[in-house]
Amino acid sequence: MVGESGNLSDLRDIVVPDPVPWWPPAPGWYVLFVVVAAVVGYLGFRAYRRYQTNAYRREAKVLLERAQSDAEISAVLKRVAMVVEDRRKVAALTGEAWCEWLDDRGVRAMTVEERRAMESSFYDEGRSDEGALRDYALRWVEGHQVEKRGDGRRLLQ
Repeated sequence: MVGESGNLSDLRDIVVPDPVPWWPPAPGWYVLFVVVAAVVGYLGFRAYRRYQTNAYRREAKVLLERAQSDAEISAVLKRVAMVVEDRRKVAALTGEAWCEWLDDRGVRAMTVEERRAMESSFYDEGRSDEGALRDYALRWVEGHQVEKRGDGRRLLQ
């Protein structure tokens, strides 16, 4: 053994293999890419549909900001209500029944001032001193709950 270890002239350099190329990738990477692309596409489609579905909310907010009277605010709320529910049911609602309908679908119940302003908006074209009705209307448009429609699709999920 002593004679063998001293013979360094027989040693050769280590042969390093070629590096593994990045392209073409292994088949698993193709599968992963397709799955990720499908998930991103699906999520993008859902986000686009949600954006389109909520277009009426964005338009209603603009109209509420421009409204000059409580009657105009009430009219905008009525238009939004006719988008989310059957027109025949909503169009006939006035006074207490209209306030109850809004309360049932809103995120919170109307206060006494808001209810009074809403009920008087049908008879008085003037502007109220309080911005309570506008604030309530903006909150209602932003957060009202939409029930499932008869055709099976939802306006907001």
